[in-house]
Amino acid sequence: NVPDSEASLGGITLGNKMTYVRSIYGELTEQRRAKTVLNENAILYRYGKGFFILERLYDNTVAELMTSANNGIATPMGITVGVPKSTVDALYSGGRSGNGYTSYMTQNGALIKITYGRDANGVLVVTSITMRFPE
Repeated sequence: NVPDSEASLGGITLGNKMTYVRSIYGELTEQRRAKTVLNENAILYRYGKGFFILERLYDNTVAELMTSANNGIATPMGITVGVPKSTVDALYSGGRSGNGYTSYMTQNGALIKITYGRDANGVLVVTSITMRFPE
């Protein structure tokens, strides 16, 4: 299992109120209507390059976090887009691997999905990090 504290990207934790997010990141780059995995009404916000936050509208909290760019957005242990898979494997344990990704559960049940691709040197590196509570 992965520590609960890892269910966080760029200082934002699953379940944080969106007022907190705005106090840190300020103006968003883009927003659009969306749905959560449970088909709840939501808004997807993009901050800068490749950092996405899904707000669940019924309680105005963060339902999902995602980063897909090498933009400095990282987990508390420092996992970010571009980090080698070997680094993730050294920090996280107990993951379930699929085709091009590994999923981890935190102790409190958050799902962290890390996808991989090859960089210019053929090294397997992180291409995106997504986290949410499973349906």
